[in-house]
Amino acid sequence: MGAALSGPGYAQKKPSRKGKKGPSLPAWRRPVEVPGLGKVHCKFCKDRGWKWCPRHKKEMRKLEEGVPFCSVRDECKLCGGTLRVDCKACKNRPAEEWLREERVRQAKWLAERRKIDALAKHRLMHAASPHFQLMFDIPRMKVGRRTLDQHHLLHLYLDRLEALYERFKKVMACSDGDFHPPFRIFIWNSATDQARVSPRITGLGGSGGTGSKLLGSRPAFTVAKGRGTRNDRDLHRCVVHNVAHLLLSNISPCVWIGKRKAGWLDAGVAHYFEFLLDGRCTNFCYTEQNTMVGFRGGKWRAYIRSKVALGAALPSFPSFYNKLIDELTPLEHALSFSYVEFLLNVYGGAKMKSLVRGIMQKRPQREVFRRVYGFGILELEKKWREHVLKTYPTRE
Repeated sequence: MGAALSGPGYAQKKPSRKGKKGPSLPAWRRPVEVPGLGKVHCKFCKDRGWKWCPRHKKEMRKLEEGVPFCSVRDECKLCGGTLRVDCKACKNRPAEEWLREERVRQAKWLAERRKIDALAKHRLMHAASPHFQLMFDIPRMKVGRRTLDQHHLLHLYLDRLEALYERFKKVMACSDGDFHPPFRIFIWNSATDQARVSPRITGLGGSGGTGSKLLGSRPAFTVAKGRGTRNDRDLHRCVVHNVAHLLLSNISPCVWIGKRKAGWLDAGVAHYFEFLLDGRCTNFCYTEQNTMVGFRGGKWRAYIRSKVALGAALPSFPSFYNKLIDELTPLEHALSFSYVEFLLNVYGGAKMKSLVRGIMQKRPQREVFRRVYGFGILELEKKWREHVLKTYPTRE
């Protein structure tokens, strides 16, 4: 077997064995702080000025707390999506004003999301985090050994999207200032609904594949449950791949490099992040659509290593490095992933971000590559082959 891969994004935290408490909230979900008077005088609310809404039990509050918006809780007539109601036993103007303003804010957001429901012609579930607007329409799905309902899946995928955002930032040496959210994600249960609504979102119907994207400054991805996305693992991998495309294209100055004759880099980065998820790459994008053509079962490293070790004929990097993403063959997709994996793990994300930005600025790719890495694309292939033989496994 080859040596284990290391580098940005590979480290995994070991689960804690202390205590028997459930998992803590994701880091992005910070508890809401409601302003109060600061002096305890009300025994009913302990001077908070509010009490928990009786229509939302503890489990529901844990699911929702720290999530800026959720259409399920916003439908509550009693609390208006704030999870809280005014304490009638005391006067606490700061808290009362906050509750009133928050109800208005939640209602305004929900009204905007209901415009999408009107296009779909049925009620959808929506939620928002600091960087994502998510619509999730699949009623239930098995995740591991548990079957989750639509509302829990909505929050699960929202957490996963924020986790991907943080991983992308770390791997690509980015900061929040490099991006221009929100990233709009739509996960449909019906291909018919997607075909009806996606032209209004991305400009493409999405009927030719499992999804379509709008890349650049107003990023969006819409996908329907179907071939290649029927279970949670495949759907999760599909979302990771396509949102990685969105994130890459949204780095300032917000240009899709896949149409700038740098398809290898656009595809390679997206494949790399799905590989980080579970070691498989199963998504291929053509004409901004995700087509699930498949290649070697999504496990590419051992195959590539065997070809390199045998000296078998492989497409040279100069033969495909300036292709559009639509023009790459499945084998060239696998090689694109491998070159990106090599450059990221040996030279780091900061250099790759500089390469991406140089291409976005319409500078010649050969020139930008040499300036960033200090060697040319002909030398790259030799270094890459050495990396493959040293680090890739013989079997997967």
